[in-house]
Amino acid sequence: MSIPKDVYTVSLYSTPMPFPLMLARHYWFVVTYQGSQDRYEVWAQTSTAADGTVCKNVTDMYSGCRMMYGLHPLETRFMHRGTLLWTEDDAEGIASSLHAILENSTKLYPYQHEYRLWPGPNSNTYIQWVLDQVPAVQWKLPWRAFGKSYAVG
Repeated sequence: MSIPKDVYTVSLYSTPMPFPLMLARHYWFVVTYQGSQDRYEVWAQTSTAADGTVCKNVTDMYSGCRMMYGLHPLETRFMHRGTLLWTEDDAEGIASSLHAILENSTKLYPYQHEYRLWPGPNSNTYIQWVLDQVPAVQWKLPWRAFGKSYAVG
């Protein structure tokens, strides 16, 4: 499928977490616009403590997740699933609205400097928070997205 360079697309990807957390999934967004792609997600560790937990393009678009909890020292790449959720063809402008939230999430996300594997806030808390910022989305992550229901606010 060819996507025009002037059209936003927002895709949501997920991958299973490594042992012993393989029941859970890690989610991230990939936004395509003007011929480029950006990956947005939350990681427990970033390059510098001042960065916070919201990350943009810290790994390639389609790799799995790194194990960040000291349980596995190497980057792990698992089979991932991606779903094209929104394009700019939608009447409400959902794709561009999500992209604007993602671009500003380092300033807006209330848990930018907090991370807890359980019960949250974690990577899935962030993804659900982004989705909730656009009322037209009305989409909830599945049950394997542990941390998605962590209270924001």
